[in-house]
Amino acid sequence: MVELKTNGKITWLDIPEWQRHRGFVHAFSTRLGGVSPHPYRGLNLGLKTADDAANVRANRSLFMGEFGISADEAVSLSFVHSNEVAYIGAEDRGTGFLSVDSSSAEADGMITQAERCALFLTFADCPPVLFFDPIHRAIGACHAGWRGTLAGIAAKTARAMQLYFESDPARLEVVIGPCIAQEAFEVSTEVIEEVMAHSGDWMDLLKQSSNGERALFDIRRALTWQLEAAGVLPTNIGHVDLCTFARQDLFFSHRRSAGETGRMGAFIMLDSQR
Repeated sequence: MVELKTNGKITWLDIPEWQRHRGFVHAFSTRLGGVSPHPYRGLNLGLKTADDAANVRANRSLFMGEFGISADEAVSLSFVHSNEVAYIGAEDRGTGFLSVDSSSAEADGMITQAERCALFLTFADCPPVLFFDPIHRAIGACHAGWRGTLAGIAAKTARAMQLYFESDPARLEVVIGPCIAQEAFEVSTEVIEEVMAHSGDWMDLLKQSSNGERALFDIRRALTWQLEAAGVLPTNIGHVDLCTFARQDLFFSHRRSAGETGRMGAFIMLDSQR
């Protein structure tokens, strides 16, 4: 489902099954490569970290430059662990990519049909989710922390594509990127109570933790369920089955490093010339 690639300077992941489609490009970064020093050592793409912003910008240029994407063609948001989805137009190109202050919105999802407008996410345990509509040539991306996941950010992104672009959820193709696995994702009573507030089988997303007051939350399965409930076919939902917490060799992890760590990036972009 996933292929590890390198150009000798950076290493990234892509989805071989998506190579059958023409006209768009995507990737998930790893921590390998880049110019950032300890504790962000490697390809830190997070502007909200305490790393020198010049390092982060250099790393973002290294990553996006591999795909021929310039800073004024990428769009990022101020991610706030919400379920808000922003419509991105050609006029938004370049916003939020070199500076958080230049972000066009506080939101965790974004959608577009604009050519050469790369939707760029950062993450370090929270799942990045990429969407592609091959019929209407539309794309989406969302940052799915536990708050956003329980508030339906992935389903809202799919529905926003349906609203703006007439995307049929059954024709959408979605990939849930690398994230923290259930075995490493111990959550507090706050999360447990929010999961319990959902109907149906949502309690099955929790497993008993060694700490009796806590539980282990399966955020990847939660996203899969809500995408299916929104009409996305199970066969059209792909997974990068790699745990950011466990794979210190490949990924930063906010939880593993107690918050003092870098961020990976993910993007998707329409390009009719590809």
